[in-house]
Amino acid sequence: MINPTLSTLLDSLIIPSGFSKYDDLSPEKPSLDAWLKEAPQILNEVKELLRQSEEMDIELVELGNFVSRVAPFVYDPASLNEADTRIVYEEERNVLRNESPWITRDARQLSKEILDGLNAQRSERLVKHVLESVVRPIFRASNPHPHINPSTGRSLPESRISRPPQQGGFASVTQDFFESEGQRWKTSPGLSSVLYWCIDNTSSSMYDDVWHLVIPPLMTLLDDYQPRYKLWGLFIARRMLQNVPASLLNKTGIHGLLQTTLIPQLIHPLVLPSKQGLTPGVPPFDLLQLQIQFCSLHVLIPLIQVCAPRMHKWHLTILDALVRCWVAMLVDRAGDTPNTASKSSPYHFDPPPRQSDSDDEEEEEERGEPSTRVVAVERVDSQTVKPSNPSSIGENLGCLKTLLQMAAYQLVLVCPDLATNEYPVLLKADPSLVCLLPRIGAQSS
Repeated sequence: MINPTLSTLLDSLIIPSGFSKYDDLSPEKPSLDAWLKEAPQILNEVKELLRQSEEMDIELVELGNFVSRVAPFVYDPASLNEADTRIVYEEERNVLRNESPWITRDARQLSKEILDGLNAQRSERLVKHVLESVVRPIFRASNPHPHINPSTGRSLPESRISRPPQQGGFASVTQDFFESEGQRWKTSPGLSSVLYWCIDNTSSSMYDDVWHLVIPPLMTLLDDYQPRYKLWGLFIARRMLQNVPASLLNKTGIHGLLQTTLIPQLIHPLVLPSKQGLTPGVPPFDLLQLQIQFCSLHVLIPLIQVCAPRMHKWHLTILDALVRCWVAMLVDRAGDTPNTASKSSPYHFDPPPRQSDSDDEEEEEERGEPSTRVVAVERVDSQTVKPSNPSSIGENLGCLKTLLQMAAYQLVLVCPDLATNEYPVLLKADPSLVCLLPRIGAQSS
């Protein structure tokens, strides 16, 4: 049992709801700024009282209070974006910092020390408690995601989604999902940070037990219409995909929703025209757009790996985006810039032999679907690709080139028919794509 003073201090750390609409014109700004200045002092008092009580057993409910009050000062889009130690552009950093205005350097450092002092990492009981007692009640007070069963975390069948509520369906829920009264979770700033802490401390073996608690809020964030919440959803989904068993994604039907939700958002920056015009004497590149493309490819590549069995539904859309980005950024704009598009792809792929007597393949061909044979080979690690000097056009383009080559290679690994169908057609139409697409079979000789 913690002392009443510590409990009172923790309650005073609840992020005021006014921060959800914080700006210079907000009438609440003076009071929010005053709270902002007091927060580091309160966190320091919490830290000292916790240190004095370190020999006491802290109950599960109290540990949950620590996490829900302190985690919002640790996790935010700006810090998560820099977590892989890559170079980040100042414009990008400034934009993301505005998403969590209650976080200061001192508050973040003190909060990290408090969470580390709890020694609660990877505690299955604590993670489940926070999800059940903190995250779920707030999201359940809002309208449910129209495509998710809130009790199981499973994807709803299409027939039930389109059925009216009188027949047990969710036909009218989609519109209600975006109504302001149905999005009460947005009045709890820092809630996304708490969910991220839960995912960050969930091991692969724990997902079966907490799946129904994780997926409804995650999909709510991903499918929200406001970019700030979509961004949080992408950060949380990226962290989840690092540990979640692929079989669970498939078994619960969430892999399809993740593809439907994530893939259009991830490929959009690849095909978005650059705002930087072709002006003589000015580098023809929008560096912030390049950074967004890096982020998209860093998520897209592992998503292709995890959702391999169903990637055939999206493989042509993804391939189209990769080719368009390559041509627009590395051919049309880079021109003859050294080290950008002058060398062939470093990857080589040997198509597996086809089994002509396969009943499954014949059924796939009758349905007009490509073969879903997945080649079991090494996965590429996109997270290691980063520019060391953000001001160098050559380094930025080199990283973009490497990531696009990785994506094209990973795509053919999970959809081998590309090697014999689409890739040869593309190479015939534009021989310069040999730099993007992996060498197929005899091409390597």
